Amino acid sequence: MNELIFIYAYKFNRDVSDLDIAGLLKKQEDVSLYTYNKPEPEEITTIKLPEVFNLKEEDLQLDSNIRVKIRSQVAVYKEIGVSIRVRVSSDSYNLFDQISFNSGFYNAIAKLVSRAKTKITNLLRQYYSDIDFEPSHEEYRFYYIDSNPSSFIAENSSRIAGWLIDEKDYNMLNKAYIKQVLSKNLIYDNNTSLYVGWESAVLISSGYQHEFELIVAEVANLHLLNARLAQSRLNDYFISYNNKMLRTEPSDYNSKNKAVFLRERHKLLDLLDDTSYVISIIEQSAYALGEWYISRVYALFYSTFKIDIFISNLKDYIDRINDLIDNINTWIISYHSYMQELIIIVFLFLELVIEILLALKYVII
Repeated sequence: MNELIFIYAYKFNRDVSDLDIAGLLKKQEDVSLYTYNKPEPEEITTIKLPEVFNLKEEDLQLDSNIRVKIRSQVAVYKEIGVSIRVRVSSDSYNLFDQISFNSGFYNAIAKLVSRAKTKITNLLRQYYSDIDFEPSHEEYRFYYIDSNPSSFIAENSSRIAGWLIDEKDYNMLNKAYIKQVLSKNLIYDNNTSLYVGWESAVLISSGYQHEFELIVAEVANLHLLNARLAQSRLNDYFISYNNKMLRTEPSDYNSKNKAVFLRERHKLLDLLDDTSYVISIIEQSAYALGEWYISRVYALFYSTFKIDIFISNLKDYIDRINDLIDNINTWIISYHSYMQELIIIVFLFLELVIEILLALKYVII
């Protein structure tokens, strides 16, 4: 059975890693039953499985010719976010052409996803009154084609390319361009081929359990989302910081400037912790995949999404943050030295005044 999964990846605006999600959401799926079909030379893959919850099944009537049964799930990855899945199974992959580029279908599942988000936030607000989803998110499609890879690819290379780049008129694509699009692939054996693009991934294999590849696709999208959000926060902060510094004269050693610099140091330390955490969860997840095949699947997504560039940018930001913290610490040390010198001068002045007053007293006497 072929399957098309629409992935909507979100992140909470706060940490929920200590919360018992299973105690809130119902119909939890037993992910331990997922089968893993690739050979394991040493041990079972160490990929961290999410908590998956099934929502109700629904029928969508798009028009007189298209009726689609969908199955929705929520996959919770406590440290990196949440994926809301909308799954469509079909004996014919031709249905996927009809719904992949159908605005009516997207509007329908957007409403479904919105309802799922509302349900999740309402449940979590029993524990965190301020919890919500970040406004930015990732959308992705994961196609599983239950077919022999060699024959399907030979007959449908333009279709695959169209799915990967979200091009409805894929038959118009140039052969050289199709070849370029399909270059991001992992051919594990004669029975399994995976193609990864910015908009979608296509897995082709006959009679294959594809949950692990789906999880890796979700993890990669959530990693991309976390990196993008972290970079956006840093961009916004540095714009704000530069504007504040334009209104602040560092050479003015006064209590107002000290308060400004102390607040900025506190913000910078928080940004440093948050950014370092994002980098660590992405890098640790990549290292924890363990088994060769799963790690190569993730590497393909990692390369396609250019997550390495985001990580490099975040590390550059960390260097800038450390430089600013050092500059602020230097300013605070200078401020304290200035105040100590000022106090000494005041004491010397007072001592001089007292000596003068005493001298005048004796002269008068």
